[in-house]
Amino acid sequence: MQNQIRFQFEVVTIKKILMIDQKKCRSCRTCEVACSFFKYAQCDPARSRIHAERWDDGPLVGTSLARVCQQCTPPSCIAACPTGAITLNKKTGALQLKQDLCTKCGLCINDCTFGAIIRNPESGFPLVCDLCGGKPKCEEWCPAKAISYVPITWANLMKKRELSADMLSTVRKAARDAEK
Repeated sequence: MQNQIRFQFEVVTIKKILMIDQKKCRSCRTCEVACSFFKYAQCDPARSRIHAERWDDGPLVGTSLARVCQQCTPPSCIAACPTGAITLNKKTGALQLKQDLCTKCGLCINDCTFGAIIRNPESGFPLVCDLCGGKPKCEEWCPAKAISYVPITWANLMKKRELSADMLSTVRKAARDAEK
């Protein structure tokens, strides 16, 4: 019997989007603690689906960056997954991981443009932001109000695009700096 790989795409209506204003982010890591506590009832930033970083040297000194799934359209991680383990939640439009289908191959991690998917250090499964079922704890707990979960409007989509481009530019600068 041959192994068959099937991709199934459904139309999912997304009503809200998560945006991060990197200029407001202070890299306090409260978002990491809120995420890990909501998901695991433990304050364990290594198992958070959002990661706050701050550069203390190099050309990005003083720069803060919070990385979280951008809920891309179309999501490259869904296309990269050979087993169909990453799908879209029909209610929230957010990504979700079906652990029973996941082989922990890491292709979704490698394919994420923003470096937002990481491996759970305990289980080996990828940590994919599911927007906390439509009530993101990172937004709720961010003291700088750098994270917002807003309705989809044309203005918000353009703002998210601008914020995502800024984040990607910062990530690329950091990668170039690391190579030196």
